[in-house]
Amino acid sequence: SIYSLTKDKEESLEYWNLALQLEPEDTLARYNRGYIFMDLKQFEKAIADFNKTLEIDPTYHKALKGIREVESLIEKGDENTIEAGDKPEEEVQKELSPIEKDKKKDKNKRAKKKKRKNKK
Repeated sequence: SIYSLTKDKEESLEYWNLALQLEPEDTLARYNRGYIFMDLKQFEKAIADFNKTLEIDPTYHKALKGIREVESLIEKGDENTIEAGDKPEEEVQKELSPIEKDKKKDKNKRAKKKKRKNKK
């Protein structure tokens, strides 16, 4: 990400804001901006970006991890900048809300239906 190149959170935030002005549905830009907000301790904005990323693409599991990291920071009252951690896929699946599970099921059903059509 641009943050890894600049090491300046504010500059990175400006970059992602500009990217989202140009392309509001860009999940990568929104996800990365969420992590900048998290590092800046702007947790509500971080969660909003991660949720919007999932709204645009319900299979974007990294956004779920971001939400869990923010929630963990809030619970712990942690003031340290965090590194992104990876959870096993089955843990992420267990943590999906009912709405997220329904969205994922619907997308999987559409994909299976499309496969069946392509086989015929």
